[in-house]
Amino acid sequence: MRHRYANREDVAKWYGGEVPATMRAIVIEDDGELIAIAGLAPEGFITQAFSEVKPRAKQHPIALGRMAVAFGKMLETVAVPVLAACNPNEPTSPGLLRHLGFEQHEGAVWRRG
Repeated sequence: MRHRYANREDVAKWYGGEVPATMRAIVIEDDGELIAIAGLAPEGFITQAFSEVKPRAKQHPIALGRMAVAFGKMLETVAVPVLAACNPNEPTSPGLLRHLGFEQHEGAVWRRG
Protein backbone atom coordinates (compact mmCIF):
# COMPACT_ATOMS: atom_id res chain seq x y z
CA MET A 1 0.00 0.00 0.00
CA ARG A 2 1.29 3.44 -0.86
CA HIS A 3 0.20 6.99 -1.45
CA ARG A 4 1.47 8.81 -4.50
CA TYR A 5 0.64 11.72 -6.75
CA ALA A 6 -2.25 10.93 -9.05
CA ASN A 7 -1.93 10.94 -12.81
CA ARG A 8 -4.62 11.70 -15.39
CA GLU A 9 -5.51 8.01 -15.72
CA ASP A 10 -6.04 7.67 -11.95
CA VAL A 11 -8.42 10.62 -11.89
CA ALA A 12 -10.31 9.39 -14.96
CA LYS A 13 -10.64 5.93 -13.40
CA TRP A 14 -11.87 7.33 -10.06
CA TYR A 15 -14.47 9.58 -11.69
CA GLY A 16 -15.70 7.08 -14.26
CA GLY A 17 -13.82 8.06 -17.38
CA GLU A 18 -13.83 11.84 -17.18
CA VAL A 19 -11.40 14.23 -15.58
CA PRO A 20 -13.77 16.86 -14.17
CA ALA A 21 -11.27 19.72 -13.89
CA THR A 22 -7.63 20.67 -13.79
CA MET A 23 -6.31 19.36 -10.51
CA ARG A 24 -3.42 18.06 -8.44
CA ALA A 25 -4.23 15.00 -6.43
CA ILE A 26 -2.85 12.24 -4.25
CA VAL A 27 -4.17 8.69 -4.23
CA ILE A 28 -3.77 5.66 -2.02
CA GLU A 29 -3.28 2.51 -4.02
CA ASP A 30 -3.63 -0.98 -2.56
CA ASP A 31 -2.79 -3.96 -4.77
CA GLY A 32 -3.45 -1.88 -7.88
CA GLU A 33 -6.81 -0.55 -6.65
CA LEU A 34 -7.32 3.12 -5.84
CA ILE A 35 -8.95 3.35 -2.42
CA ALA A 36 -8.66 7.08 -1.64
CA ILE A 37 -8.12 10.37 -3.45
CA ALA A 38 -7.53 13.91 -2.22
CA GLY A 39 -6.60 16.97 -4.16
CA LEU A 40 -7.00 20.56 -5.21
CA ALA A 41 -8.88 21.92 -8.21
CA PRO A 42 -8.33 25.60 -9.09
CA GLU A 43 -11.51 27.52 -9.91
CA GLY A 44 -10.62 31.12 -10.82
CA PHE A 45 -9.68 33.05 -7.68
CA ILE A 46 -10.32 30.12 -5.31
CA THR A 47 -9.24 26.52 -5.12
CA GLN A 48 -11.54 23.65 -4.23
CA ALA A 49 -10.22 20.93 -1.94
CA PHE A 50 -11.74 17.48 -2.35
CA SER A 51 -11.32 13.97 -1.03
CA GLU A 52 -13.10 10.66 -1.24
CA VAL A 53 -12.33 7.49 0.65
CA LYS A 54 -13.65 4.03 -0.08
CA PRO A 55 -14.73 2.03 3.00
CA ARG A 56 -11.75 -0.30 2.50
CA ALA A 57 -9.33 2.60 3.03
CA LYS A 58 -10.55 3.11 6.60
CA GLN A 59 -8.87 -0.18 7.48
CA HIS A 60 -5.53 1.58 6.87
CA PRO A 61 -5.39 4.60 9.21
CA ILE A 62 -1.61 4.98 8.89
CA ALA A 63 -1.84 5.27 5.10
CA LEU A 64 -4.70 7.79 5.47
CA GLY A 65 -2.61 9.77 7.96
CA ARG A 66 0.36 9.87 5.61
CA MET A 67 -1.92 10.98 2.81
CA ALA A 68 -3.31 13.77 5.04
CA VAL A 69 0.24 14.98 5.79
CA ALA A 70 1.10 15.02 2.07
CA PHE A 71 -2.16 16.82 1.32
CA GLY A 72 -1.35 19.41 4.01
CA LYS A 73 1.98 20.09 2.31
CA MET A 74 0.13 20.48 -0.99
CA LEU A 75 -2.20 23.03 0.64
CA GLU A 76 0.80 25.12 1.72
CA THR A 77 1.62 25.81 -1.95
CA VAL A 78 -1.72 27.51 -2.67
CA ALA A 79 -1.78 31.32 -2.57
CA VAL A 80 -5.56 31.79 -2.99
CA PRO A 81 -8.39 30.83 -0.63
CA VAL A 82 -9.24 27.12 -0.56
CA LEU A 83 -12.82 25.94 -0.04
CA ALA A 84 -13.88 22.48 1.11
CA ALA A 85 -17.22 20.85 1.86
CA CYS A 86 -17.44 19.16 5.25
CA ASN A 87 -19.10 15.75 4.87
CA PRO A 88 -21.89 15.50 7.47
CA ASN A 89 -21.83 11.70 7.19
CA GLU A 90 -18.14 11.44 8.11
CA PRO A 91 -17.49 12.11 11.82
CA THR A 92 -13.77 12.76 11.25
CA SER A 93 -14.35 15.42 8.58
CA PRO A 94 -14.54 18.54 10.84
CA GLY A 95 -11.45 17.54 12.82
CA LEU A 96 -9.41 16.87 9.70
CA LEU A 97 -10.44 20.18 8.16
CA ARG A 98 -9.46 22.05 11.36
CA HIS A 99 -6.14 20.18 11.46
CA LEU A 100 -5.46 21.28 7.87
CA GLY A 101 -6.12 24.93 8.75
CA PHE A 102 -9.71 25.30 7.54
CA GLU A 103 -12.39 27.23 9.43
CA GLN A 104 -16.11 26.80 9.04
CA HIS A 105 -17.26 29.51 6.65
CA GLU A 106 -20.95 28.98 5.96
CA GLY A 107 -22.90 25.80 6.64
CA ALA A 108 -20.96 22.85 5.27
CA VAL A 109 -18.47 25.12 3.47
CA TRP A 110 -15.09 25.52 5.14
CA ARG A 111 -12.37 27.96 4.08
CA ARG A 112 -8.61 28.14 4.38
CA GLY A 113 -6.85 31.43 3.61
